[in-house]
Amino acid sequence: MLDPSSLSPTHRDLIETARRRDDRRLMPPERVRGRARRLLGEKLIGLGFAETIADDEAPWWSDPALGPTGLRLIIDASENAGANGSTGEVDDAASAQPVEPHAWTKIARVLALLRRFDGADIAALVAATDWLPHTARAALTGLRRRGHAIETCKEDGRTVYRVASAGMPPSDREMAGSPAPRSN
Repeated sequence: MLDPSSLSPTHRDLIETARRRDDRRLMPPERVRGRARRLLGEKLIGLGFAETIADDEAPWWSDPALGPTGLRLIIDASENAGANGSTGEVDDAASAQPVEPHAWTKIARVLALLRRFDGADIAALVAATDWLPHTARAALTGLRRRGHAIETCKEDGRTVYRVASAGMPPSDREMAGSPAPRSN
């Protein structure tokens, strides 16, 4: 099943460029080389957007058995794409259900801390993950992009982050036991 919401901006750019070409060939990005280039292409293949072709002009990788291997766009995901580069139907489903990380990852630890009644501040996230503060803040941004509603509030002079109670207005959230976020 195609899932355009899992495409990175690089994937979207590659698809858009290939869509404009008559031969629908995906041109490998010059700044990405080696294993990273192959993984980038294999993700497009795995999601059903591309297929491998023999290509001497713009190979993504060289296979000992097949020789230079290129990619061709087989599904045009951008024709019915919204302004953000993905289909509205899949985006609505993705935003309704946040993407949950694997249980053993550091980002899962971050989510567990954010789901506590007290939430967590940057110091707690740094201590739990061994990340630098700017990395912990970037992880919060990544969680928001994956569909998690992260609330921010000031408590005792520090910023506390929590996963918002989905579908509850702030007054009902207080009655349910989750403190309402304070405005910054």
